[in-house]
Formats: sequence, C-alpha cells, structure tokens
Amino acid sequence: MKKRWIIITVFLMFALANTVSAYAPINFSYNGDLVLKYLGKGGAVYDDQFGIDQPLPYTTLGHTNGMNPATPGTKYENLGKCLIDNKKVEVVLFIKTPPHGGSQTYYSNAQGPDGKDHANVTKQADGSFYVGFEDWTDSNFKDVQLTISCIPKEQLPIPTPEFPLLALPAAFIVGMLGAVLFIRRTTD
Repeated sequence: MKKRWIIITVFLMFALANTVSAYAPINFSYNGDLVLKYLGKGGAVYDDQFGIDQPLPYTTLGHTNGMNPATPGTKYENLGKCLIDNKKVEVVLFIKTPPHGGSQTYYSNAQGPDGKDHANVTKQADGSFYVGFEDWTDSNFKDVQLTISCIPKEQLPIPTPEFPLLALPAAFIVGMLGAVLFIRRTTD
C-alpha cells in the first residue's frame, strides 16, 4: 500500500513539473527607465533578431549574426518607463528567427506557435530579469540572452551643467561684491 502512494506521488510530481512554464510576465513595481542589455548568443548559428514589443511598439534592437551583429554587453536605453500612470507595465521581449525554415516570432510572456516554451524568464537578486530565448529545438534557452532592468530615477546620472551656466551666477556674485566695494569706497 505504501509503495502505491509513493508511485502515485512521483507521477503527480512529474505531471506538475511538466506544466510549469519557462516564460513569465516581466514587470517592475517602482518607477524608472527600462534598460536592456544584450548578453550574447550562446552558440546560435542563425541570425535571430531581438527586441522589445512592449511598452514600445514592436521594435527590433539588434541581430545575433549577419552583416551587423550586436556586440555582447551592448545596452539599449530609452525603451520606456517601468510604470505608466503609477501602474505596472508588462515588458515583453521577443526574438524573430530567420525565414529559412519559416520565420517565427517568440515572446517572453507566451508559448510559441508550436505550443513549446521558447523563453526562460528568471528574476535576478538585483531586481532585473534574465531572459534566455530558444530559437528552434535544442531547449538550452541560450540562443539569445538578454537582461532587462528598471533604473530608478534616483540612480540615473545627474546631468552636469555647462560652463556658461555656472559662470553666470559666479559673475553675478563678483559683480555684486564689486558694486558694494565701489559704493563703499566712493561714500567714504
């Protein structure tokens, strides 16, 4: 009797494990600017396009191979805000395979048209998301590797004022001191 329960439990665990998806929604709970980083292609031989579908309209950012491949480590900024009207925005990344075997587009938040997972989304300790895409069938999810993060406004670089902008207040202060000293000298 005990053996039967163990076998049933093992089958149930396998059934549950097979229903877990690799794709997942990507969203952030704080405001800032979205930054995508291309990590590399992990051995993919096809010229896959990669990009962002939301919150921007469908926008190709780079290619893994071909005439002008993206360099691993390249950052793509100004991709949108993490919150719009204080509401979470679902970020959707994609890859598009070349047309040689019938071009397909795979998204980070859904199964592919073939019913298989083509994206593996993992939330990282720093709050960013790692997305590994699988372009065909080897299921290593390393054919296109990306990270997407939300850079809070407090961490954005502060623009440095130009020289004339700093020189005007300094010239005003020096001019005021000069005027005060001139008036003082002429009234004495």
